[in-house]
Amino acid sequence: MIQIISVLPKASYIDNEKFHYNDFKNLDALDDFELNIFDLSHPNLWQNSADAITSINSNLDFKCIRIMISLSKVSKKLFILPQNLHFKYCYYGSSFNSARELKNMTNDLCTSLLSLISPVVQFSLVFEKTKTMISDDIIASDFHFIDDFAVVVTSSKSSNKKTTILSLNNYYTTLDINVLNQQMLLNYLEFIGLIHAVEECPKWVDSFIFNDDQKIREEIVHVDEELKKKSDVKSDLVNSLKKNQRIKSILYTNGGELVSGVIEILSDIFGDGKISSVDVKKEDFTLTLDQLIIISEVKGISSNVKNSNLSQLDNHLQSYLETQSSPEMKAKCKSILIINHQRQKDIFSREPINIEQIDIALRNGSLIIETIVLLKIYENYLQKKISSDEIIGLFRTSGKLEFD
Repeated sequence: MIQIISVLPKASYIDNEKFHYNDFKNLDALDDFELNIFDLSHPNLWQNSADAITSINSNLDFKCIRIMISLSKVSKKLFILPQNLHFKYCYYGSSFNSARELKNMTNDLCTSLLSLISPVVQFSLVFEKTKTMISDDIIASDFHFIDDFAVVVTSSKSSNKKTTILSLNNYYTTLDINVLNQQMLLNYLEFIGLIHAVEECPKWVDSFIFNDDQKIREEIVHVDEELKKKSDVKSDLVNSLKKNQRIKSILYTNGGELVSGVIEILSDIFGDGKISSVDVKKEDFTLTLDQLIIISEVKGISSNVKNSNLSQLDNHLQSYLETQSSPEMKAKCKSILIINHQRQKDIFSREPINIEQIDIALRNGSLIIETIVLLKIYENYLQKKISSDEIIGLFRTSGKLEFD
């Protein structure tokens, strides 16, 4: 991939699979890319708010960049030099008061360029308009190099002026290359050998069978089918794991989320449609079975079980009994407190329920079920170690439900 660094902010450009754009303040590590292109041609770069033409406003940014360039050992680098712009300086009020064409300050321009890039590189520029043929493109240039020490990479047509040179493993060009014209840029990079074009394979080649092509294709189809099967299996496993995670949430949740988890478990054990009168706000519901009507209170609390939790459960039971006139229906009613106590603690570090609360439950004929116990019962049900009828038998007991 190619990193292009310009004076414009990154938001001005759109990255793609070939080019990654950054500005001079936020460029990525140079050796993360095969090629780094420094676009020094934008007019906004050639400005100095002070009254001087030997430096620019971005000098501090380039001090960091010079270090990056000196430390870069892998990536190639291309520097696109400016055309005959107006160097603006002496900013006062709301505008620059002075400007000078770069052609009239080539020595200062070279000084500025060299200080931006490296103190080691030396080159001289001459103002002279030329045109260079790059593949089928004719690219203009306002300057050319006059040094003899560098390797000449491109020259202008007819006049044979040096418009791209290679010096100390870095490329420098005076050609007017617009980094946003990606096709032009790619043509140029291919022309000078910084990238290599890959010939696209014609469609007819696929119909020409060579050696074991057919066998390989059949193997690929077989592998794809196996991967599809494994992908489906993995998807089922992931969904099962997510369901387990959702069920295990009764160990740490409260409120509506806890009630939903408990209802999902009981609905799976006893069948859908058996739970009614759900009031998530009050955290209670009624589970109507043939043999038993369970009046349930579901709580998630930070403390241990309190007397008030059992009182609330008993009030809920009495309110329900008042709605029933049949002695047989009343006899089938059972109050159960399903509680996730000390929910913010590790399940292995929670204190046992106090004997006082267990005695109250026994006296009221109520049953306390901790969510960890409900989870163990459900696990045994899923593993077919206990039936729904046996679970109903457990729910008929009073006090605190014990289950190993």
